[in-house]
Amino acid sequence: MIDGPTIVAVLMSLVSLLFFMERAWRRVQDGRRRARMLINKRTQQVERIKKAATATLMLKRDLRRQRETAADIEEDCLKLEGQIQTVARPENRLFVLEERRVPSDLAWVVTVTGKGGDERGSRPWTSRKFLVWAADEDGARAKAERRFQPANGFSAAAITPWIKPAPKQKRAS
Repeated sequence: MIDGPTIVAVLMSLVSLLFFMERAWRRVQDGRRRARMLINKRTQQVERIKKAATATLMLKRDLRRQRETAADIEEDCLKLEGQIQTVARPENRLFVLEERRVPSDLAWVVTVTGKGGDERGSRPWTSRKFLVWAADEDGARAKAERRFQPANGFSAAAITPWIKPAPKQKRAS
């Protein structure tokens, strides 16, 4: 029948087969564990990418809104600069002839015409409005003519009472 060395050879073959089967099973388990880890890492990476994409989308929307706001502000600035240019025209300026006054004096706007300007480098002008403090229209004319003498080519073209502009109301925002 079966002799001893054959039995030993069969047993050794079975032991070695079991040993190799166990190693193969461990490799399969290691492969499965690595696959699970890779799937988890991939899922985490996908979540990070989704968060980054959401943040990028929000930043893009904010940037678009900020650019629109900046464009609106630029447009408003251009409008305001145009209004400033309109208001700052030389004919809109009011120069104070002198600050001295008594409580009974009234404010008068005297328009002086003539060739103005001087050798000190001030801009030449042909007509300017001056704020003059005087008791009446004749006093305002006299003060203006003392400063800008008719002999030098100046004349007081118009004298009107000065009406102080009302303060502008702030817009409710």
